[in-house]
Amino acid sequence: MVNRVVYCILIALCWACKNDLNLNAPYKEIPIVYAVLNPQEQAHIIRINKCFLTQQDANAVAKISDTVNYAAGELEVKLERFVNSKQVNVIPTKNIKTLYFKDSLIDTQPGAFSTQQRVYVAYGDFHNELPRYDAYGVNSNPNWKVEGLYKLTITNLKTKSVFTATSTILDSIRPSGLPPFVNFYYPVPPGALVNEDNYIDYSESQKQYKFYFNTNESEIYQALIRFHCYEDLGGQNGYFTLDYPFSNQFLKDKKTEGIYKDKLEVGFSGDELFTALGERLKSTSLNSNAVGRKFYMIQYFVYSSNRDYADFLLFTKPTNSFAQNKPLYSNFINQSALGIFAFRTRCMIKKAPSTTFISEFQRNAKTCQFLFYNADNSRKGCL
Repeated sequence: MVNRVVYCILIALCWACKNDLNLNAPYKEIPIVYAVLNPQEQAHIIRINKCFLTQQDANAVAKISDTVNYAAGELEVKLERFVNSKQVNVIPTKNIKTLYFKDSLIDTQPGAFSTQQRVYVAYGDFHNELPRYDAYGVNSNPNWKVEGLYKLTITNLKTKSVFTATSTILDSIRPSGLPPFVNFYYPVPPGALVNEDNYIDYSESQKQYKFYFNTNESEIYQALIRFHCYEDLGGQNGYFTLDYPFSNQFLKDKKTEGIYKDKLEVGFSGDELFTALGERLKSTSLNSNAVGRKFYMIQYFVYSSNRDYADFLLFTKPTNSFAQNKPLYSNFINQSALGIFAFRTRCMIKKAPSTTFISEFQRNAKTCQFLFYNADNSRKGCL
Protein backbone atom coordinates (compact mmCIF):
# COMPACT_ATOMS: atom_id res chain seq x y z
CA MET A 1 0.00 0.00 0.00
CA VAL A 2 1.32 3.45 -0.87
CA ASN A 3 0.43 6.36 1.40
CA ARG A 4 -0.47 9.61 -0.33
CA VAL A 5 1.71 9.09 -3.36
CA VAL A 6 1.76 11.71 -6.07
CA TYR A 7 2.04 9.61 -9.18
CA CYS A 8 3.02 11.44 -12.36
CA ILE A 9 2.06 9.55 -15.47
CA LEU A 10 4.60 10.10 -18.21
CA ILE A 11 3.35 7.82 -20.95
CA ALA A 12 5.95 6.85 -23.57
CA LEU A 13 8.59 8.85 -21.66
CA CYS A 14 10.89 7.20 -19.18
CA TRP A 15 10.61 9.89 -16.53
CA ALA A 16 9.97 9.60 -12.82
CA CYS A 17 8.42 12.14 -10.48
CA LYS A 18 10.63 13.85 -7.94
CA ASN A 19 10.26 12.40 -4.44
CA ASP A 20 10.68 15.65 -2.52
CA LEU A 21 7.16 16.96 -3.11
CA ASN A 22 5.31 18.58 -0.25
CA LEU A 23 2.55 16.01 0.25
CA ASN A 24 0.62 18.31 2.56
CA ALA A 25 0.38 21.06 -0.04
CA PRO A 26 -2.95 21.63 -1.79
CA TYR A 27 -3.48 19.64 -4.97
CA LYS A 28 -2.34 21.45 -8.10
CA GLU A 29 -3.35 20.39 -11.58
CA ILE A 30 -0.27 19.43 -13.61
CA PRO A 31 -0.96 17.82 -17.00
CA ILE A 32 1.66 15.67 -18.69
CA VAL A 33 2.01 16.54 -22.38
CA TYR A 34 3.81 14.86 -25.25
CA ALA A 35 3.31 16.97 -28.38
CA VAL A 36 6.08 16.27 -30.89
CA LEU A 37 4.60 17.14 -34.29
CA ASN A 38 5.84 16.37 -37.79
CA PRO A 39 4.84 18.99 -40.40
CA GLN A 40 5.12 16.31 -43.10
CA GLU A 41 2.20 14.38 -41.66
CA GLN A 42 -1.43 15.16 -42.35
CA ALA A 43 -2.56 13.83 -38.95
CA HIS A 44 -1.15 15.44 -35.79
CA ILE A 45 -1.49 13.61 -32.47
CA ILE A 46 -0.91 14.97 -28.96
CA ARG A 47 -0.98 12.92 -25.78
CA ILE A 48 -2.11 14.53 -22.53
CA ASN A 49 -2.35 12.71 -19.20
CA LYS A 50 -2.85 13.64 -15.57
CA CYS A 51 -0.74 13.50 -12.45
CA PHE A 52 -2.88 12.05 -9.70
CA LEU A 53 -2.98 11.89 -5.92
CA THR A 54 -3.91 8.60 -4.24
CA GLN A 55 -3.83 6.84 -0.89
CA GLN A 56 -4.10 3.47 -2.61
CA ASP A 57 -1.60 1.31 -4.45
CA ALA A 58 -0.41 3.68 -7.17
CA ASN A 59 0.51 0.79 -9.51
CA ALA A 60 -3.06 -0.48 -9.41
CA VAL A 61 -4.62 2.97 -9.72
CA ALA A 62 -2.43 3.76 -12.73
CA LYS A 63 -4.27 1.07 -14.69
CA ILE A 64 -7.61 2.86 -14.26
CA SER A 65 -8.43 4.87 -17.38
CA ASP A 66 -10.27 7.67 -15.56
CA THR A 67 -7.27 8.21 -13.28
CA VAL A 68 -4.74 8.86 -16.02
CA ASN A 69 -6.99 10.41 -18.66
CA TYR A 70 -8.96 13.64 -18.75
CA ALA A 71 -12.66 13.17 -19.44
CA ALA A 72 -14.02 13.46 -22.96
CA GLY A 73 -14.56 17.13 -23.80
CA GLU A 74 -12.80 18.33 -20.64
CA LEU A 75 -9.84 19.85 -22.50
CA GLU A 76 -9.74 22.34 -25.33
CA VAL A 77 -6.54 21.89 -27.33
CA LYS A 78 -5.65 24.38 -30.04
CA LEU A 79 -2.72 25.43 -32.21
CA GLU A 80 -1.96 28.93 -33.55
CA ARG A 81 0.82 30.26 -35.80
CA PHE A 82 2.77 33.54 -35.78
CA VAL A 83 5.17 35.00 -38.36
CA ASN A 84 7.02 38.22 -37.43
CA SER A 85 4.88 38.39 -34.27
CA LYS A 86 1.69 38.53 -36.34
CA GLN A 87 -0.89 35.77 -36.20
CA VAL A 88 -1.34 34.10 -39.59
CA ASN A 89 -3.13 31.04 -40.92
CA VAL A 90 -2.07 27.94 -39.00
CA ILE A 91 -2.61 25.99 -42.22
CA PRO A 92 -1.00 28.23 -44.88
CA THR A 93 -3.13 26.95 -47.75
CA LYS A 94 -6.42 27.51 -45.90
CA ASN A 95 -8.04 30.42 -44.12
CA ILE A 96 -7.74 28.78 -40.70
CA LYS A 97 -6.19 30.86 -37.92
CA THR A 98 -6.74 28.26 -35.18
CA LEU A 99 -6.50 24.49 -35.47
CA TYR A 100 -8.56 22.62 -32.86
CA PHE A 101 -7.76 19.07 -31.75
CA LYS A 102 -10.48 16.49 -31.07
CA ASP A 103 -10.08 13.89 -28.35
CA SER A 104 -10.20 10.18 -29.04
CA LEU A 105 -9.53 6.99 -27.07
CA ILE A 106 -6.96 4.52 -28.37
CA ASP A 107 -5.89 1.10 -27.12
CA THR A 108 -2.23 0.65 -26.23
CA GLN A 109 -0.09 -2.35 -25.37
CA PRO A 110 -0.42 -3.67 -21.79
CA GLY A 111 2.06 -2.14 -19.37
CA ALA A 112 2.29 -0.08 -16.19
CA PHE A 113 -0.63 2.16 -17.13
CA SER A 114 -4.15 1.87 -18.44
CA THR A 115 -4.35 0.38 -21.92
CA GLN A 116 -6.96 3.01 -22.81
CA GLN A 117 -5.33 6.35 -23.51
CA ARG A 118 -6.94 9.59 -24.62
CA VAL A 119 -5.17 11.39 -27.45
CA TYR A 120 -5.95 14.66 -29.21
CA VAL A 121 -5.95 14.62 -33.01
CA ALA A 122 -6.10 17.31 -35.72
CA TYR A 123 -5.62 17.21 -39.49
CA GLY A 124 -3.91 19.81 -41.62
CA ASP A 125 -0.95 20.63 -43.86
CA PHE A 126 1.57 23.01 -42.29
CA HIS A 127 3.40 23.75 -45.57
CA ASN A 128 3.34 26.98 -47.52
CA GLU A 129 2.88 24.81 -50.62
CA LEU A 130 1.29 21.39 -50.71
CA PRO A 131 4.05 18.77 -50.50
CA ARG A 132 4.76 16.88 -53.69
CA TYR A 133 6.45 13.49 -53.70
CA ASP A 134 7.93 11.87 -56.76
CA ALA A 135 7.40 8.24 -57.73
CA TYR A 136 10.10 7.06 -55.33
CA GLY A 137 8.69 8.66 -52.19
CA VAL A 138 11.26 11.47 -51.93
CA ASN A 139 10.10 15.06 -51.65
CA SER A 140 11.24 17.04 -54.69
CA ASN A 141 9.24 20.26 -54.39
CA PRO A 142 11.61 23.28 -54.15
CA ASN A 143 8.77 25.29 -52.60
CA TRP A 144 8.23 22.72 -49.86
CA LYS A 145 8.72 25.06 -46.92
CA VAL A 146 7.45 25.65 -43.41
CA GLU A 147 7.97 28.67 -41.16
CA GLY A 148 6.63 30.34 -38.08
CA LEU A 149 6.32 30.18 -34.33
CA TYR A 150 3.53 27.86 -33.23
CA LYS A 151 1.64 28.25 -29.98
CA LEU A 152 -0.05 25.30 -28.29
CA THR A 153 -2.78 26.15 -25.78
CA ILE A 154 -4.47 23.59 -23.55
CA THR A 155 -7.47 24.79 -21.54
CA ASN A 156 -9.27 22.75 -18.92
CA LEU A 157 -12.87 23.83 -19.49
CA LYS A 158 -13.83 22.53 -16.06
CA THR A 159 -11.13 24.14 -13.90
CA LYS A 160 -10.39 27.05 -16.29
CA SER A 161 -6.65 26.28 -16.03
CA VAL A 162 -4.62 27.23 -19.12
CA PHE A 163 -1.31 25.71 -20.21
CA THR A 164 0.69 27.15 -23.12
CA ALA A 165 3.95 26.43 -24.94
CA THR A 166 5.58 27.71 -28.12
CA SER A 167 7.97 26.10 -30.60
CA THR A 168 9.49 27.06 -33.95
CA ILE A 169 8.61 24.80 -36.86
CA LEU A 170 11.33 23.49 -39.17
CA ASP A 171 11.72 21.84 -42.57
CA SER A 172 12.97 18.39 -43.32
CA ILE A 173 16.53 18.06 -44.57
CA ARG A 174 16.96 17.45 -48.31
CA PRO A 175 18.65 14.39 -49.88
CA SER A 176 22.42 15.00 -49.91
CA GLY A 177 23.15 13.92 -53.48
CA LEU A 178 25.69 11.43 -52.09
CA PRO A 179 25.11 7.66 -51.81
CA PRO A 180 22.64 6.43 -50.73
CA PHE A 181 20.69 9.71 -51.10
CA VAL A 182 20.86 9.72 -54.89
CA ASN A 183 18.75 8.35 -57.75
CA PHE A 184 17.75 5.74 -58.48
CA TYR A 185 15.51 4.94 -55.58
CA TYR A 186 13.48 1.76 -55.03
CA PRO A 187 12.47 0.16 -57.30
CA VAL A 188 15.43 0.57 -59.64
CA PRO A 189 14.20 0.94 -63.22
CA PRO A 190 15.16 -1.75 -65.75
CA GLY A 191 18.51 -1.17 -67.43
CA ALA A 192 19.99 0.96 -64.64
CA LEU A 193 23.67 0.44 -63.87
CA VAL A 194 24.54 -1.99 -61.10
CA ASN A 195 26.62 0.29 -58.88
CA GLU A 196 26.66 1.70 -55.33
CA ASP A 197 24.38 4.57 -56.32
CA ASN A 198 21.59 2.22 -57.34
CA TYR A 199 22.15 -0.93 -55.25
CA ILE A 200 23.22 -1.04 -51.61
CA ASP A 201 25.79 -3.59 -50.46
CA TYR A 202 26.91 -3.87 -46.82
CA SER A 203 27.85 -7.56 -47.05
CA GLU A 204 31.58 -7.45 -46.21
CA SER A 205 32.09 -8.12 -42.51
CA GLN A 206 35.41 -6.31 -42.05
CA LYS A 207 34.64 -3.34 -44.28
CA GLN A 208 33.83 0.05 -42.78
CA TYR A 209 30.81 1.72 -44.37
CA LYS A 210 29.87 5.39 -44.21
CA PHE A 211 27.14 7.62 -45.53
CA TYR A 212 26.53 11.35 -45.25
CA PHE A 213 23.41 13.45 -44.95
CA ASN A 214 22.64 17.15 -45.12
CA THR A 215 22.01 19.45 -42.18
CA ASN A 216 19.62 22.38 -41.86
CA GLU A 217 18.65 24.68 -39.00
CA SER A 218 17.91 21.68 -36.79
CA GLU A 219 19.86 21.15 -33.59
CA ILE A 220 19.73 17.36 -33.40
CA TYR A 221 19.65 14.52 -35.94
CA GLN A 222 19.13 10.78 -35.85
CA ALA A 223 19.72 8.37 -38.72
CA LEU A 224 18.08 4.95 -38.94
CA ILE A 225 18.25 2.13 -41.47
CA ARG A 226 15.18 -0.10 -41.84
CA PHE A 227 15.42 -3.51 -43.48
CA HIS A 228 12.27 -4.80 -45.15
CA CYS A 229 11.81 -8.57 -45.26
CA TYR A 230 9.09 -11.00 -46.16
CA GLU A 231 8.20 -14.42 -44.75
CA ASP A 232 7.33 -17.16 -47.24
CA LEU A 233 4.23 -18.76 -45.75
CA GLY A 234 3.81 -21.32 -48.53
CA GLY A 235 1.57 -19.52 -50.99
CA GLN A 236 1.38 -16.11 -49.39
CA ASN A 237 3.81 -13.67 -47.80
CA GLY A 238 3.98 -12.00 -44.43
CA TYR A 239 6.11 -8.89 -43.94
CA PHE A 240 8.29 -7.52 -41.14
CA THR A 241 11.04 -4.93 -40.66
CA LEU A 242 14.31 -4.71 -38.73
CA ASP A 243 15.62 -1.34 -37.53
CA TYR A 244 19.27 -0.37 -37.15
CA PRO A 245 19.34 3.03 -35.37
CA PHE A 246 22.34 5.30 -34.88
CA SER A 247 23.20 7.60 -32.01
CA ASN A 248 21.96 11.18 -31.98
CA GLN A 249 24.18 13.69 -33.76
CA PHE A 250 24.30 17.44 -33.37
CA LEU A 251 24.68 20.40 -35.69
CA LYS A 252 28.03 21.31 -34.12
CA ASP A 253 29.46 17.99 -35.39
CA LYS A 254 28.91 18.67 -39.09
CA LYS A 255 31.87 18.64 -41.48
CA THR A 256 33.42 22.04 -42.12
CA GLU A 257 35.36 21.49 -45.36
CA GLY A 258 35.73 19.37 -48.47
CA ILE A 259 32.97 17.62 -50.41
CA TYR A 260 31.27 16.69 -47.13
CA LYS A 261 31.04 20.26 -45.86
CA ASP A 262 27.86 20.91 -43.81
CA LYS A 263 27.09 17.20 -43.71
CA LEU A 264 27.00 14.66 -40.87
CA GLU A 265 28.64 11.24 -41.09
CA VAL A 266 27.33 7.82 -40.09
CA GLY A 267 29.74 4.88 -39.90
CA PHE A 268 29.55 1.14 -39.14
CA SER A 269 31.11 -2.15 -40.16
CA GLY A 270 29.43 -5.06 -41.88
CA ASP A 271 30.05 -7.21 -38.79
CA GLU A 272 28.48 -4.62 -36.48
CA LEU A 273 25.44 -4.48 -38.74
CA PHE A 274 24.82 -8.23 -38.91
CA THR A 275 25.49 -8.71 -35.21
CA ALA A 276 22.82 -6.11 -34.43
CA LEU A 277 20.38 -7.58 -36.95
CA GLY A 278 20.88 -11.06 -35.50
CA GLU A 279 20.02 -9.81 -32.02
CA ARG A 280 17.02 -7.97 -33.40
CA LEU A 281 15.77 -11.13 -35.11
CA LYS A 282 15.98 -13.04 -31.83
CA SER A 283 13.53 -10.59 -30.24
CA THR A 284 11.19 -10.42 -33.27
CA SER A 285 8.01 -12.51 -33.34
CA LEU A 286 8.70 -14.46 -36.50
CA ASN A 287 6.01 -16.73 -37.93
CA SER A 288 6.79 -20.34 -36.95
CA ASN A 289 5.01 -21.59 -40.09
CA ALA A 290 7.30 -19.70 -42.48
CA VAL A 291 9.12 -21.76 -45.11
CA GLY A 292 11.77 -19.08 -45.41
CA ARG A 293 12.47 -15.36 -45.37
CA LYS A 294 14.03 -12.84 -47.69
CA PHE A 295 15.42 -9.33 -47.38
CA TYR A 296 14.23 -7.24 -50.34
CA MET A 297 14.37 -3.48 -49.61
CA ILE A 298 16.36 -1.05 -47.48
CA GLN A 299 15.01 2.25 -46.21
CA TYR A 300 16.90 5.25 -44.81
CA PHE A 301 15.47 7.77 -42.37
CA VAL A 302 17.04 10.96 -41.05
CA TYR A 303 15.05 12.71 -38.35
CA SER A 304 15.81 16.33 -37.50
CA SER A 305 14.55 18.22 -34.48
CA ASN A 306 14.53 21.74 -33.09
CA ARG A 307 16.13 23.09 -29.92
CA ASP A 308 13.16 22.17 -27.72
CA TYR A 309 13.45 18.50 -28.61
CA ALA A 310 17.23 18.56 -28.16
CA ASP A 311 16.80 19.98 -24.66
CA PHE A 312 14.15 17.38 -23.91
CA LEU A 313 16.50 14.52 -24.83
CA LEU A 314 19.25 16.04 -22.69
CA PHE A 315 16.96 16.25 -19.66
CA THR A 316 15.57 12.73 -20.03
CA LYS A 317 18.69 10.73 -20.88
CA PRO A 318 19.87 8.28 -18.19
CA THR A 319 22.36 9.59 -15.67
CA ASN A 320 25.46 7.89 -14.27
CA SER A 321 25.16 9.88 -11.08
CA PHE A 322 24.09 8.32 -7.78
CA ALA A 323 21.64 11.19 -7.38
CA GLN A 324 18.24 10.13 -8.70
CA ASN A 325 16.45 13.48 -8.35
CA LYS A 326 16.56 14.76 -11.91
CA PRO A 327 14.66 17.90 -12.90
CA LEU A 328 11.48 17.20 -14.84
CA TYR A 329 11.43 18.68 -18.32
CA SER A 330 8.95 21.34 -19.37
CA ASN A 331 8.95 23.96 -22.10
CA PHE A 332 5.50 25.17 -21.07
CA ILE A 333 5.23 28.77 -19.88
CA ASN A 334 5.89 28.96 -16.12
CA GLN A 335 6.30 25.16 -16.18
CA SER A 336 2.54 24.95 -15.73
CA ALA A 337 2.57 21.54 -17.43
CA LEU A 338 5.27 18.90 -17.60
CA GLY A 339 6.39 17.63 -20.98
CA ILE A 340 7.22 18.93 -24.40
CA PHE A 341 5.86 20.75 -27.42
CA ALA A 342 8.30 20.53 -30.34
CA PHE A 343 8.72 19.69 -34.02
CA ARG A 344 10.53 16.73 -35.56
CA THR A 345 10.85 16.16 -39.31
CA ARG A 346 11.82 13.20 -41.46
CA CYS A 347 13.83 12.67 -44.62
CA MET A 348 13.17 9.20 -46.04
CA ILE A 349 14.27 7.24 -49.11
CA LYS A 350 13.95 3.62 -50.23
CA LYS A 351 16.79 1.80 -51.96
CA ALA A 352 17.29 -1.61 -53.55
CA PRO A 353 19.86 -4.02 -52.04
CA SER A 354 22.41 -5.79 -54.23
CA THR A 355 22.04 -9.53 -54.83
CA THR A 356 25.20 -10.08 -52.75
CA PHE A 357 23.70 -8.17 -49.83
CA ILE A 358 20.43 -10.13 -50.05
CA SER A 359 22.31 -13.43 -50.06
CA GLU A 360 24.48 -12.40 -47.10
CA PHE A 361 21.39 -12.67 -44.87
CA GLN A 362 21.24 -16.37 -45.80
CA ARG A 363 24.93 -17.15 -45.37
CA ASN A 364 26.00 -14.88 -42.47
CA ALA A 365 26.41 -16.76 -39.19
CA LYS A 366 24.46 -14.05 -37.32
CA THR A 367 21.31 -14.33 -39.46
CA CYS A 368 21.33 -17.65 -41.37
CA GLN A 369 19.60 -19.56 -38.54
CA PHE A 370 16.46 -17.57 -39.36
CA LEU A 371 15.96 -19.34 -42.70
CA PHE A 372 16.72 -16.51 -45.11
CA TYR A 373 16.78 -17.11 -48.85
CA ASN A 374 19.57 -16.15 -51.21
CA ALA A 375 18.81 -13.63 -53.96
CA ASP A 376 17.81 -16.52 -56.27
CA ASN A 377 15.46 -17.97 -53.60
CA SER A 378 17.80 -20.87 -52.86
CA ARG A 379 19.21 -21.77 -49.46
CA LYS A 380 22.69 -23.07 -48.70
CA GLY A 381 24.75 -23.57 -45.57
CA CYS A 382 25.92 -20.95 -43.10
CA LEU A 383 29.44 -19.55 -43.12
